[in-house]
Amino acid sequence: MGADDLDWKGWLVIAGLIVAFLIMGADKVGPDIVFSVLLTFYVACGVLTVNQAAAGYANSGLLTVIFLYLVSEGIYQTGGLESLVIRLLGRSRSPWWALVRMMIPAMVLSAFLNNTPVVALLTPILISWARRSGVPVKKLLMPLSIAAVLGGTCTLIGTSTNLVISGAQATWYEKLKKFENVKFRIFDIAPYGVPYAIWGFLFVIMTQRWLLPGNSSRFARDLLLAMRVRRGSASAGKTVLDAKLCSLHGARLLGIFRGGAWIW
Repeated sequence: MGADDLDWKGWLVIAGLIVAFLIMGADKVGPDIVFSVLLTFYVACGVLTVNQAAAGYANSGLLTVIFLYLVSEGIYQTGGLESLVIRLLGRSRSPWWALVRMMIPAMVLSAFLNNTPVVALLTPILISWARRSGVPVKKLLMPLSIAAVLGGTCTLIGTSTNLVISGAQATWYEKLKKFENVKFRIFDIAPYGVPYAIWGFLFVIMTQRWLLPGNSSRFARDLLLAMRVRRGSASAGKTVLDAKLCSLHGARLLGIFRGGAWIW
């Protein structure tokens, strides 16, 4: 199928996707809002019917991801995950050994809890642990994401992509009446995912010294944060001294942006 075979609906879909990616690239609007508006736009233009637009929300893979978020949040709220992770991490001032002790639990958890919520749950735990151990956070956050992706490729429920593909496969083979191929079991991709995960783990460990930031000093200031003071806040309308922003514990105020200009 070439460009000449596309009708106005096809070109509209392509244009809509390009605009959506540009908006998300600007990091001003969340992907959920962008794609919800885009889906509504396609329905309004007649590209999709209401039933077709709503069909994705009934996908078994999507529903499984939603329930896995609830499971992960339940585990996190009990406090058991934090204590388990900190015990596994122990204490280490070596970035290399810290990576090893961080990536292995993250990969295992991501294989059974879905990698997206695992990253969200482990990030604050990992930042706190790194500061206590004297290891640069820069050395750990990107490998955390990589470890979650690698672990997610080992099982069916490890990543949202696998679940969506599984749902699409089931629908496709049911239409073809090839019912023996419908089921996608949890460890069907493990023979391919596990070697891939091991190789990715070894690559990160062997190249972390050159490819990851944070080599200059273990105790370098590693995070630059921007915070917004909302109306009604205890610090709103006060000077830096009155708001006690000159004596922040473990942080230093670099500047204040107010009224469209830097005043500090």
